[in-house]
Amino acid sequence: MSLLNKLHAVQLDNSELQSQLVVRQLGNRRRDLLIDWQHRHDNMARALIRRQRVLITNSQIDRPADLQQLYDIYDKQTHEIASYCRGSFLPAISTNKVRSRSTLIYWI
Repeated sequence: MSLLNKLHAVQLDNSELQSQLVVRQLGNRRRDLLIDWQHRHDNMARALIRRQRVLITNSQIDRPADLQQLYDIYDKQTHEIASYCRGSFLPAISTNKVRSRSTLIYWI
């Protein structure tokens, strides 16, 4: 009987470990999906920004200072991300501030 109890305890431990593994795998899958979504979103944002720049440049419209500042920060961050992906350096985390016409925009 004691051997049967030990077997049951081992099976319970095994079931608990399997459930923890499933929960961990689910968390990893959610993280992977979020990262994939973020990459798709970033690619779309880059395409939109490129198209807007071309339209503004071709239309010979003067960029407002706050828009130019946003473009400059975007270019800097894009360059930092590309350098980081190549392994050139680790970017410093800083808070960027840009004053829009009516709001102050913060992002990391």
